Amino acid sequence: RETLAHGVSTDEWELVVRTNATIDDVLNVFQSRDYRSRIVGFHFGGHANSYQLMLESSAGGPDAAEAKGLAEFLGQQESLRFVFLNGFSTEGHVRRLLDNHVPVVVATSQAVDDRVATDFAVRFYQGLAGGADLRGGFTEAEAAIKVERGDDPRRALAPARTDEVPGWPWQLHSQDELGKATQWRLLN
Repeated sequence: RETLAHGVSTDEWELVVRTNATIDDVLNVFQSRDYRSRIVGFHFGGHANSYQLMLESSAGGPDAAEAKGLAEFLGQQESLRFVFLNGFSTEGHVRRLLDNHVPVVVATSQAVDDRVATDFAVRFYQGLAGGADLRGGFTEAEAAIKVERGDDPRRALAPARTDEVPGWPWQLHSQDELGKATQWRLLN
């Protein structure tokens, strides 16, 4: 929120945040009269796996949003330019989202340390707020993590997961082969 606050205060964009969101919270925002056809990005930060995002139930416990249905729903949102799934091993969602016409997806291939995941997201959105396109925001965020953590990608992983296959955990995926969708900017 803090990273994007300047654009909110100058009416360049609006930020809709749902903390501890339920499935209904997410669906309702997209289907509301106030936000329909205006939402350009969907960011999820939390527990996930390759086929579910863990949201909250109305009772406060976990409730799984299934990847297939979520991809179909998000793919119908005409203004949506990107989905950022900053949870544990969300790569399994990518193909479904791209197949359902979501132009750009940022996902993780491995379990990421919570602090590093937050830092990556902050740098990504700082880049977008500063005028970078999606690819620029992504590559700046990745480089920023390397500045702080070094070149060993295992230093970005959750502590119990450092034995996983090395490689930077975030990947930027585009629906089009040339990656033109990654040239979208928050600021026109």
